[in-house]
Parts: sequence; C-alpha cells; structure tokens
Amino acid sequence: MTTARFVVLVAAILTAGLFVGSATFNLIEGREWTAAVGECATVSAAAPDGAGQQDAFLTCSASAERGRAAFALASAVGMLLAGLAVLIIAPTVVQRRRRLRPPGPGMAWAVDRTRTLARELGLRRVPVVLIGRPTQRDAFCFGRPGRYRIALPLKLTLHCGHPVLDTVLRHELSHLAHRDVGWSWLANAVWYLLAPMFLLPVALSLAADDLSVVPDYLWRAVVLACVTHVARRALLRSREHDADLRAARTGGPASVIAVLASLPQPARRTAFHRWIANHPDPATRLDVVRDPARATAVTVADGFTVAFLATLMLPLLGNLIVSAFLDNPAVTGLARAVVALFLAPLLGGTLGVGLWRQAVAGRPAHIAPAALGVFAGCVTGQAASFAGTALEGLARFGQPLPVVLSAALLAGATVVVAALGDVWSRTRARPRAIPPAVLATIVFGIAVWAAGLLTALVPAGWDSLTALVDLGESRVTAVVAVILAVVVTRATARALPGTPLPRHAVATGLATGAAGAAVLAVLRSLTPSPAGITEQQNLLHTYAWVAGTVAATAATTLALTFGVLGRATALLAGPVAAATLGAGLLVINTLRGGDLTAGFATDILARALAAGFLLSLVAAPLALARPSTPRRGPSWLALIAVPAVVTTAISPVVALAMPDLPPPAGSAVDDGAWVVAEAVHDYKTRLAPDILLRRHNLETAMENIAADQNLGPEARADQARTHVLEPLRQLRDEAESYPPPNDAVRQAHHHCLTSLNLKIAGYTAFTVVWQTNNHTVLQPATHALRVSAQESDTWAHFVLTL
Repeated sequence: MTTARFVVLVAAILTAGLFVGSATFNLIEGREWTAAVGECATVSAAAPDGAGQQDAFLTCSASAERGRAAFALASAVGMLLAGLAVLIIAPTVVQRRRRLRPPGPGMAWAVDRTRTLARELGLRRVPVVLIGRPTQRDAFCFGRPGRYRIALPLKLTLHCGHPVLDTVLRHELSHLAHRDVGWSWLANAVWYLLAPMFLLPVALSLAADDLSVVPDYLWRAVVLACVTHVARRALLRSREHDADLRAARTGGPASVIAVLASLPQPARRTAFHRWIANHPDPATRLDVVRDPARATAVTVADGFTVAFLATLMLPLLGNLIVSAFLDNPAVTGLARAVVALFLAPLLGGTLGVGLWRQAVAGRPAHIAPAALGVFAGCVTGQAASFAGTALEGLARFGQPLPVVLSAALLAGATVVVAALGDVWSRTRARPRAIPPAVLATIVFGIAVWAAGLLTALVPAGWDSLTALVDLGESRVTAVVAVILAVVVTRATARALPGTPLPRHAVATGLATGAAGAAVLAVLRSLTPSPAGITEQQNLLHTYAWVAGTVAATAATTLALTFGVLGRATALLAGPVAAATLGAGLLVINTLRGGDLTAGFATDILARALAAGFLLSLVAAPLALARPSTPRRGPSWLALIAVPAVVTTAISPVVALAMPDLPPPAGSAVDDGAWVVAEAVHDYKTRLAPDILLRRHNLETAMENIAADQNLGPEARADQARTHVLEPLRQLRDEAESYPPPNDAVRQAHHHCLTSLNLKIAGYTAFTVVWQTNNHTVLQPATHALRVSAQESDTWAHFVLTL
C-alpha cells in the first residue's frame, strides 16, 4: 500500500491547494464575481430566445469564471512548488542542524560496507555516509533525488562487522531501493506548509474586517488538515514495513527480528496513538516481519482518506473544468465525465490494487474496514466540500438521499472491486496488478460519475435519480455491466474449474428477472396506457428502477449465499436479471400493440442494465453480512424461489412508489410540463436579473446616501427611508407575490426573499442609528447585511443551476 499512499498524499496536496485557492478567491474577488455574473445575467436577457440568452450569458461570464479557476489552479501548483522547494533546501538544513559529518579515516570500513550492501540490493548510486553526534539514536536517510545520504549514529559505527550494523544498513538502503525517501521528506515539507496556507484566508478576512465566512471555512480546513495528516502518517509507517520486509528478504528474517526485538518498547499506546504515529512500534514491526500479509491490510483509514479526498475534489475539479471552458458547451457538458476519468485511477490504483494485494496475501474477507471507511469518507467529504461554503452550507443534508446514495455507491464499488480482485488473484500462479487495477478503475469511474451527478443535483431531489438512467449515460453503464459480467464468468471458470457458481448466477438472474417482468405485466394490465410523452418518460423511468431493484435482489442473493465468491458472481446475476426483465418489457409492449424497433429495444435494455448495475453497487455492502464462503451452498430450488418471491413482493412497491417527474431539459414534453419549463426559464432570464438589477441600484443609492457629507444624520435617515427602504419593501412585496412554478425555483426564490428581508432589517437599523445616535444596533445591522449578502450569493448560485 506504500505506493498507493504516495498517490493519496499527492491528491491531498492538490486538494488542499484547490481548496485554499477557492477560499482565497471568494474572499478577495467574491463580490466582484457576483456583480459580474449578475451583470451578465442582465445583459443576456436581451437576447431574442433561450438559446441565445444562454450563449450570451456563457460568453459574458467566461472571463470571471476563468479568473476563479486560475486562483484555484495557481494555489494547487503553488502548494506543490513550495513543497518541492522545501524538499530541495531541507538536506542542507538537516545536515547543519544535526551536525552530520563525513566519516574519518578510521571509519572507512563503514563506507565500504555500505557500498557492498548497496550493490547487493541493486542500487546504481551508493549514498553518502555521514556520522551523527553521540546523542543520535537512529539511522535515517535524507537528501535530494540522486544525491541521497545515510546518517548513522556514532555508537552504531563502533560495531565493525556486527550483524546489527548490516541489518540497519539494509533497512536504510531498502528505503533508497523503494525510492520513498523523497516522498517521505515531501510529506514532512507539505505538513509544514499546510498551516500557513490554511490560515491565509483567515488572515485576509481579518484584514478586510469580515469574519462572516471564517467559521464556515475554518472547520473544513481543520478536517482537511487532519485527513492530510493521517495520510502522511500512514505513508511514513507503511514505508517502514516495506523496508523491514526487503531487509528480511536480503539478509534473512532472523537478523531483522533480532534487531527489532532488542529495541525498547514504548509505553502502552492506544489504537489512536498508533494511528497517528510516524513510525510503527517495534512490536507491530515484528508482527509484520513474521507475517508479511499484515502489511497488505487495507484499513478504515485508507478507505476514509481516499474517499474523502475524491469526494472533496469532485466539485472542485468540476468547477475548474467548467470555469476554464465555460464558453464551450461541448466541454462543460462532459465535465463530470472528465472528473470521473481523473479520479477513477486514484481510487482504482490505491484501493483497487490494495484490495487485490490483500487477496493475493490470503486476506480476501477483510473488506468491511475499507468499505466502512469509504462510506464515512464520502459523507464527510460532501459535508466539508467547499462547494457548500457560503452557498448551501449543510443544507444538502436537508435532503440526505443523494448524500447517502453517493456514499453507498462508492462503498459498494469497493466491495465489488474487492470481489474482482479476489477472483483475479486465483487465476494465476503469479498474479499481475494491471488487470485488477484496470477493472477497479472502470468500476470506480462509474461510481464516481454517478456520485458526482447525485451531489451536483441535490436541490433537484429525485430528479437526480432520473438523470442516472438518462439514455446517453445509461448506454455507457450498460456496456460496463456487460463487460464485467463476461470478465467475471471467464475469471471464475479459470480460477475454479468446474464450479457451478456461474450457472447459479444465471439461474438466479433468470428467475428474478422473470418474476419482475410478471409483476410489471400485471401492473400494466391494471393501468391505462400513457397518454402523453411525459407519462411515457415517467413509465420508462419506473421500469428502469424496477429493473434495478430486480438486479440488486439477484446480486444480493448470490453474495449473501456464497460469501466472498458470491460477490463476484453477483456481477453476472445482476445483468442477467435486468436483461431478462428488459426482454419481458419488450414482449409486454409488443403484445399491447407497441412498435418494436431496434432503438426502442436498445433504450429499454440500456436503462435496465444501467439501473441494475447502479443499484447493485448500492446494495453491495449488504454482502458483507456473509464474510466467508460456505462449504455447501443451498439447493437450486432455493436459489430460484427465494429471490423470485422477494422480487414479487418488492417490485410492486417500487413501481407504485416512484413519483411523477418532470422530463429532462431539452426533451419533448406535454403542454403542462411546457408551461412549467417556460416559467422556470422566465424566472431565470427575466425576473431574477430584474430583481438583481433593482436591488443593486438600491444598494448603490444607500452607499451614496451614507457617504454624502452634506447630509445631517436625520436628513440621511429620511433619504434612506424615502429613496431606499420604500422601494426595497416594494421590491420585496413584488417578490413575495411571485408563485414559483416548481420546487427548484421555490428553493432558489426563498433565498432571494431572505436576502431582501435581511437587507431591509439592516438598512432600517442604520436609519435608527443615524436618527437616534443609538449605536447598540450597529453590530446586529452589520451582521444582517453580511448574512443578506451570503443569501444573495446562494440565490445567484441556485438561479444559475436552474
């Protein structure tokens, strides 16, 4: 896991840089950005049609958005460059502070012995040997890439030819052979840079005398700093185990065990202290040398760290791509897919390869810690996401369904990837890491894309579920589901020749899919045919999620029945069940007089397979209830009857519980839905810009009144009441009388009304201060205006997402 933890550390550095860059932009240019976007909304409203208004808005706001992206990107690059600068300077500082010196003539043997052992380990360049002060206790490596040095304690060099010296040298040279010295020092360098970087936005807030966003930012920064700290410590501990194991392979485990056993044992430490320690204690190192499989364990911390960083980076990278290519809709439409392609290798190359190595080492059942860590990390990452700072805050948890579903998707993907790694580890005498890494990347890519779609559409609620089975994306997911089913079938046959598991999976899938199709046939016979296009879309959406429920039932049955091996063959049972139900739907539609075309059949099957795969991922963590493979499986009748009965009971509930949803933007709709779409478009392009412009003019008028030195306090208060407060109340009354056409507009408009009411309260308090010279209300007035500005920013954000 050491290499994987190196990757996680780099991800933590980039995430911290993007995070701080976004926060800094909000503090320095946030108001100007809001004003620019508001002006663009006003300008674009003059375009003759909706498409022209959108193009005009994107072209106008592209410059402001690119500035925001440049801030975030520059911060991330600056973080890396600063870490590299510290890495270059550190060796000189360390050598001077610790007073390290070259060995004298009497210690030339130490240099010769180092050269001999370096050749034994296959090192091309022999490190420079330095001798420490008498107080130095441990040997260590440091230096720049290509110019490494080993600092030996003076006491150790007195043991000429002693096995202890050889063991210590092998350990330190193993670090060089693994090329982890530079990474470990980079980890330390970044940690020293994190505190000043995270405090930069706070310092800017203090300088601007505006602490309104500090609490919202600060706790997120603390969480990110803690996660980066855990990633750093995990890396430092992991590299020590790797060096011990390599030294044991070259010099024999007995010598390493003898040295570790002679080290003083620290005071008894709790699990928390071991978790945050830089070095593992000697007892833990002894356990790993005696049982190397312990070093392959994927822990809760590993899963939490990777999932937290991936979830936190998801909106940051998405916003970066959209901002950089705002005037190119073809690119912005693919932003989530591009982000998924970037983050999937991070998850696949870390968790995927780690779980595969764990299976190779004989620990396939230890999946629950990693899955639990991924779930918790995903939830925490969404809570700490900078997309929520000064915008939605924790409001996304008012609708917890997308948050829980996205976390379950990634946790389920972890379980599925572990199952694939277990099967693949059994197929070869000498397994290779590339195939399981590729499969893990594909599975995590679909999960990350779906999670990004869910979290991006939190205000839309169930609409986000509709988007998951949209035709364009569902075809990609369906192809992935089919590919994985084929891979699992072949891999299981090679790993376990003659096993009946693939046949069990097919039988379970056929029985479950047939039961679901029969239920839908009964329901279709009891309901009238859909009249309009919207009703047809809703019906297809319901069919897709019933297919997903059927596939998840079949997959969960296999996983709970056969344990570890069942989790892999579940990838075959799910698609078979979904495809069977899809074929049943085609038969039902044809018998009721519908046209059977290739396009319609592809649409039905793609939606069914996509929904089946995604819901199978969501349900995959349930398989952890059966951690081991039973010696004897159930009968064929039980494998067919139990999931069929469960499907018959669940499918009607799912079909009847699915609400009617508005069709996706840009699709053909009936008259009622068209009226709603037109009302939403009118709010976004006419009403909202009008409110924004009138409010901006009143804010300017208030600023001019406050700055006019020719006005006395009472005259200033009268001017504010007449020329600002009265029109502002009229604007508020007009906004309150507006009937929102749907929940999304209602939620956005609520922030508009809150902002106007707070603005009125703040301005009214200022008139009281001017008229009565009562400054006790000055602080509440200032606070009301700050919160009003935040609510205004939130409103603008929601309007842009309509």
